[in-house]
Amino acid sequence: MPRGCQRFRPGFTLLEIIAVLVVLGLITLTAVMTLDNTDYNLLSQAQAIRQDIRYAQSMAMKTGSVWGVDSNGVSFRAFEMVNNVATDRSFPGKETPVQLSDLGVSLSSFTLYFNGFGQPANAAGNTPAATLREIKVGPGGWDFTEPTDPPNLVKFNVLPDTGFIEVQ
Repeated sequence: MPRGCQRFRPGFTLLEIIAVLVVLGLITLTAVMTLDNTDYNLLSQAQAIRQDIRYAQSMAMKTGSVWGVDSNGVSFRAFEMVNNVATDRSFPGKETPVQLSDLGVSLSSFTLYFNGFGQPANAAGNTPAATLREIKVGPGGWDFTEPTDPPNLVKFNVLPDTGFIEVQ
């Protein structure tokens, strides 16, 4: 057969197959990264809130006075009990109160006190807490009065004896 008259071979070349696989890989990567962004934001903000609670606990141990954290579902703040009055204190590098809408998360309502030993306690600090406290962090705009939990929920348990904060 002469050189210019080669037979036509149906099918795809290796280069075409590789190009299609690369394009499919890029589309998949873009879709996965777009879907996971809120999860990473929620997890990182939940860890920051956990560290803020630990900060209040460590300040209670450092000063020997009762410190606490409370959330009303819209914001949360640190406070120190001075003459039986909750006096606002700042978390490091944050304004008080911290607005949850700025963080893009929702937080269940709670008030948590720590005595001078770092144990969860009552407002006077003289009675340690008897039960663990559950704190929930969810996606922004979630109303925790709903009967069901939001998707991608992060839960913390504050243990009564030690004040250790375990992530569920």
